[in-house]
Amino acid sequence: MEPGAGWTKGDGGATEATPLRPRDLPAARLNVSTNVVLLFRLNELKDLCHVNFILACLTLLYLSVNVCMFWVNAQDRNDEDCGDPVSVFVRRCGSPVSEFAFHMVEFWATFAYAGVEAFALVYTPRALSSISNRPMTLKVLLFFDIVATFVPACLVSMDLERYEVLAHEIEYSNELTMAFVNLVLLASLLRRRAPPSDGPPPTEAASLADDNRTTACVAAGAAVIAILQILVYNCGFVDRGRRFYNENAERDAHFLEFTFAILSSFVTFWFCLDNRALGEEEILCILYGNHRDCDNCAVVHAAKKSELVMLADSRSLNQVARARTRSGDAAEGKPPNAHGHASGCGLV
Repeated sequence: MEPGAGWTKGDGGATEATPLRPRDLPAARLNVSTNVVLLFRLNELKDLCHVNFILACLTLLYLSVNVCMFWVNAQDRNDEDCGDPVSVFVRRCGSPVSEFAFHMVEFWATFAYAGVEAFALVYTPRALSSISNRPMTLKVLLFFDIVATFVPACLVSMDLERYEVLAHEIEYSNELTMAFVNLVLLASLLRRRAPPSDGPPPTEAASLADDNRTTACVAAGAAVIAILQILVYNCGFVDRGRRFYNENAERDAHFLEFTFAILSSFVTFWFCLDNRALGEEEILCILYGNHRDCDNCAVVHAAKKSELVMLADSRSLNQVARARTRSGDAAEGKPPNAHGHASGCGLV
């Protein structure tokens, strides 16, 4: 069916062509349709908007926590020599908090943020294949991220003195996956705001090369962030007097960690707000406008149709994403559906 065409009225009442916006009603009135799928889609979009607003607020809380932790880390004196008892539960040498309280907030806040990031990807109105050309890889990394943040948080909760170094090594190694996911989200946000190209759609070889370059840049950026934190942290374990020895290595690594966390939370906050904006745009198009006015919904529904057909043929979501990207139709806002026709927004 042509996008936005709606349904028409037959002799026996409402049929599969009753118009979404009858021509005899003023433009200010709500659209009318007997398509019950639209009601389901409206309720789904309303829930998505509410969830993404809550996730955006939680992301701001995580950002605020890391700003506080950055300041507390700058005031930390727990490793200095003074007359205070040597214990991870004592605020030593005028430090604002004890080591135990500091690390509890650090590790459990990171785990909570990993959960927020997972919910943000699950409750997005976008098709996952439109965010990443390797959606299955993104899902695996996301769930691995949750495990890799929960394990060190449990370790330091059980015995901070024994497992502090191991927990930090796991956490900083996991920065590789966290950075990769955040860079993928940032790339999808920037790509959505890029002006459409006036030229012909790219060839299959050019699209594949561009996908590989983007993935390589994202992976390289994530690797640099993770390796930098690991190197800085482990400089504190080099023998004193050696070239790379740094007695404030843990403190400097924390500065890098909290800075990266602030930037990551801003990206996720932007992603959640953009999800909410996309959901509200589609709601307005369904209620008042023409579905052709919705820039995102045609892409989303066509991508989901393609995913369904490809999965029925036992192909992976990664192949779906790459095939849809190489088609070049997404750049025009009218990707083909499973039957080769342009897809509408919500009316199927």
